[in-house]
Amino acid sequence: MEQGEYIVTTDRGLYAEWLYQQILNCGWHPFMRINLQGQFKIKGTVSWLPLNQYGSVKDFWY
Repeated sequence: MEQGEYIVTTDRGLYAEWLYQQILNCGWHPFMRINLQGQFKIKGTVSWLPLNQYGSVKDFWY
C-alpha cells in the first residue's frame, strides 16, 4: 500500500470493535459523523459529557 494519510469515513459510529481495530492497525484514522445528541468522555474519567455544551454545529478543532 502506498504511503500517505488515510481517513476512513463512517456513518455515526463504528460498532464492530474488530473493524475499528483493523482500521487503527493500518495506521488509518476513523472519521465519524456524529449527531447533536452525542456524548463524549475524557480519558481517565467516568462521566459522559454532552457535546452540545462544548461546541456547536460547524465548530472544529485542530
